[in-house]
Amino acid sequence: MKLPIVGLLFSRASLPFSYWNDRAQTFRASPPNVFDNQSIEILQQAIAEPNTTRQISFRPFEIFLGNAPQLGQDEWTWRVNISEFSLPHLAQNTTEANLGRNVTDPHYIATSYSLSWSRGGNLSSGGLRGSDSPFCVTSLDVEFSPNVTNLWTEENGNSTDCEPVLGEACLEALYVSDRTLNRDGCDGSMPSWKTVPECNATFGYGAVIHGARTSDLNPNVTRNSTSMGGGDTPPVTSGSEILGFGSGLVDGADAREAYLNASNRVQILIFNTFPRIHVDIG
Repeated sequence: MKLPIVGLLFSRASLPFSYWNDRAQTFRASPPNVFDNQSIEILQQAIAEPNTTRQISFRPFEIFLGNAPQLGQDEWTWRVNISEFSLPHLAQNTTEANLGRNVTDPHYIATSYSLSWSRGGNLSSGGLRGSDSPFCVTSLDVEFSPNVTNLWTEENGNSTDCEPVLGEACLEALYVSDRTLNRDGCDGSMPSWKTVPECNATFGYGAVIHGARTSDLNPNVTRNSTSMGGGDTPPVTSGSEILGFGSGLVDGADAREAYLNASNRVQILIFNTFPRIHVDIG
């Protein structure tokens, strides 16, 4: 079963970033090479106490209401946290020799995602009600141009499929081209979204895609799955952090604008799974 693409918009405004050439980090991979133990502790604390939090609730398995009414009625919540913090103790290391540019007042902006479900517990027993299927999640670190972001308005703010921004034709094309889920797990096989003709007006029009990451969030039963950008994700529990990405080190003079840009972005997740529904008889 392919679940809908879910979108979350923080606000209508959006401006493109001008640099940030060292963004390729995720919280389950190694942090920037200039990070020390103190930096990692500050990062973890900032994620736990974000500056901005937004969330959206949805029922991912509504199409199963007829055959599996309990699964179909379960409500999930996707939460996006934005954290901005300074790392003054790193200033002596954030030099052109280490970063390719000088950052005299190092700051960092972290975006982290969490999922929770009404039954609580871990994903397999609680979120999927005992299903042992792989649960592939693809996140995109993407920045749209303002004319695309502004397609999201107050009137369609409750939409969870991104159609107001991406359009129906683009969504259908992405469903067809998505190969992230296979029998063994999640292999991260996705085409470049910028090359999908039906998405030319969005991903193909000034969008900056810094990277994509596919992870299996139910790997305890799919140990052969692979994942783009850092290996399998450990089993997750309701409300725990699942994915994230960072800005790279930003100078303090640019930190406010960078934080606002991160807070104003359209966030996109793709869920892909085929729940094996267990039915108790008797």
